Amino acid sequence: MRQKSMLSIDGHMPIIGFYGPHECDYTSPKGWKLPNYLTDECYQLIRESGINLISYCENDYAKNPGAVIRSLELAEKYGIGMYVTDSGLASGMDTEAIVKRMQEYSHFKSFRGIKVCDEPGSASYGDQSRRLPDYYDLMQKLNAMNGINGYINLYAFHPNWIGLGNNTIWLDRDHFEVYVDEYCSNCSPKMLSEDYYIFDEHSVETSKAYFENLEIMNLYAQKYDIPYWVHIQVGGQWNDAAKAVETVKYYPTSAEVQWNVNTSLACGAKGIQYFPMIQPYFFAFAPDGEMDFDRNGMIRADGKKGQWYGCVQSINKQIYAVGSYLLQMDLKHMVAKGYYAALNLPKASENYGALKNIILADPDNLYGVIVGCFSYGEQEAYYVVNNDVKYSQSFTIELEKACVIQMISSEIQETIQGTRCEMSLKPGSGVLVILNCNV
Repeated sequence: MRQKSMLSIDGHMPIIGFYGPHECDYTSPKGWKLPNYLTDECYQLIRESGINLISYCENDYAKNPGAVIRSLELAEKYGIGMYVTDSGLASGMDTEAIVKRMQEYSHFKSFRGIKVCDEPGSASYGDQSRRLPDYYDLMQKLNAMNGINGYINLYAFHPNWIGLGNNTIWLDRDHFEVYVDEYCSNCSPKMLSEDYYIFDEHSVETSKAYFENLEIMNLYAQKYDIPYWVHIQVGGQWNDAAKAVETVKYYPTSAEVQWNVNTSLACGAKGIQYFPMIQPYFFAFAPDGEMDFDRNGMIRADGKKGQWYGCVQSINKQIYAVGSYLLQMDLKHMVAKGYYAALNLPKASENYGALKNIILADPDNLYGVIVGCFSYGEQEAYYVVNNDVKYSQSFTIELEKACVIQMISSEIQETIQGTRCEMSLKPGSGVLVILNCNV
């Protein structure tokens, strides 16, 4: 069985929340107190959103085992998987000691693995305060175990971003690829993950670096026969420095989140990760002791639904509709039609395989359509995305010959036969098209 099937969550594509429910004390200068997230209400919100796996929580088993156990209990109750942070595990421990340590919590059905590190660097790329080689041994031992995933999330490639200390090595794709290959070849990973947040600096119109990241992830995922997962930004205005800052315009829009997920799926992603699932309280710091809970988070720091909760819930229905199919598919090529689509995917073509042509109902629409072209056993499949995040678009797909055409999305379940099919897609939305041309 291939790794990309092994890492499904009960047969479904992993839909992951990064920064999950935890136990922490904080009271703001004006008396607001951080709520208790380890409750049925919080886990019910997570389950109803469609998230099926939590990759990271603030609580460390080595420092607060009670909170981690309660998290696992609640995750199990609501059918959610969870990775545990445990600084008591480290490279250099033998496998027997690791297994014995994990027996304290590995009996929970919700336990799916160990969160090892977020954004380690290497001699080739990134910040040197957390070094990738320090985790080789632990990752190899964890990933050799059945049913256990050692989770590391890598830095992303930022070709227009000066790194820490004006480190221009961050600008070089070759160095980044060495970094990714180093992880894949030395950590025996079961998956590949990175976090490129497009809407911090860019937009749909200027998304070339975003698509280049997806291209690199898919390249190494296929080289090592593992799935790759991508992060989707739920809000913005990150505040790791925990400073009181003024709020700027809230972003991204719901349609942009939809686009972010659907283009990731079109480019071969086999897991979708939302950050932050719960808003870190320090991400809400505003001047004069105030708190702004609306900047980011599927769930706000005060425990209420964030402004992106509804769109995450909606797009997760799409992932459940198409994900089990996509897990079994291999990306072969990209097709782009329209000015911005072609601009930002310069290696894409206008046709591939049985897909002869895409006709835009509005030829003057600059955004166009983006299509991931997949193999699906002996069949061809296409994931079609409306690249416009403001307006719906209609398209006609023309085929080389008559095929049985199956269209699948959270809103469409239709099968027709012929040499063409028509569809209308809402802003940023997508549809999976599976062809059976042997009829």
